[in-house]
Amino acid sequence: MTITDDLPGAEWIRQGLLDLSAERETPASLALFAAAGRLRSLGFPIPDYPKNQAEPELVLYEALRGQGGDAYTRYNAMRRQLDSCIEALEGRRRRQQALHTAHIHG
Repeated sequence: MTITDDLPGAEWIRQGLLDLSAERETPASLALFAAAGRLRSLGFPIPDYPKNQAEPELVLYEALRGQGGDAYTRYNAMRRQLDSCIEALEGRRRRQQALHTAHIHG
């Protein structure tokens, strides 16, 4: 699945994938860990989250808190953007599957 610039939160997924491939723990990579199941179902290579760490959502919030400012608002905004992007990708996949099915049966 391709992430295009028109998707809300696309920059978070792109940056998170780069950070994961470099094994960097950043807010973007932690956000992807938090949404790993949905992203994997779309074909994104999200590795398993280390079992010896707190939940990625908690680690993400703490990372944002460490940056100062209103971590709660930034956390929620980040999650909303990521969810919107994933929903758009899931919708795109459903439309592609419907077209494929219509082509086969049409």
